[in-house]
Amino acid sequence: MPNFTMQPNEQLDLPIVGEYLYIESGKVQVTVQPAGQTYDLQERDKIKVSPYEHLTIVSRSEAVQTVSIRAGLGDFIPAGHGKEVSVVGGVSIKEPVDLAAGTKLITMPAKELNDHADLTIPPLSRKRLVAANDRQKLIIQIDASELVLCRVGSAGVSAGRGMRIYGGDGQIGTLTLDLSGEIWAYNEHGSVSAQLSIVELVE
Repeated sequence: MPNFTMQPNEQLDLPIVGEYLYIESGKVQVTVQPAGQTYDLQERDKIKVSPYEHLTIVSRSEAVQTVSIRAGLGDFIPAGHGKEVSVVGGVSIKEPVDLAAGTKLITMPAKELNDHADLTIPPLSRKRLVAANDRQKLIIQIDASELVLCRVGSAGVSAGRGMRIYGGDGQIGTLTLDLSGEIWAYNEHGSVSAQLSIVELVE
């Protein structure tokens, strides 16, 4: 998204379709339409809402500021903005953890992750992600040089059929499935390949 130089209380109307909004810089008030919900946001804030078709952004800085946003369908995980967590012997956390309060020891059931080599799906193509097995959970992430849409489902998954997962152009889309069956994916983009990262959680 481009940067906007905004005066105090200046308003911008942007015809953008999306589900998430991430503030890279600036202090603003945002109204999403057609829901009409209003949010006060600042740098590194992110919201995930029902699909919107229009954004109204009002500068809430007392001085001239540069506002930079990311908006789109799916979800967006900003690089380097998460907290680092080391997990040994499991990945299921059974209680809330306040990271700001310091280090806390958590006893977790013995589970393990099975990771796979990244899988590239060419444009308008289908590939099997994993075979049926005894996993408890499957986590899929998607990236590409441009924003792409993949469909995830059975061996018959295709354009307009299956669950949606978006990713690319700096946005990492993530889909989690609690099932053990065979999973396939189809890349709906007509010219860009999709790179999928896959991890299974098993006992």
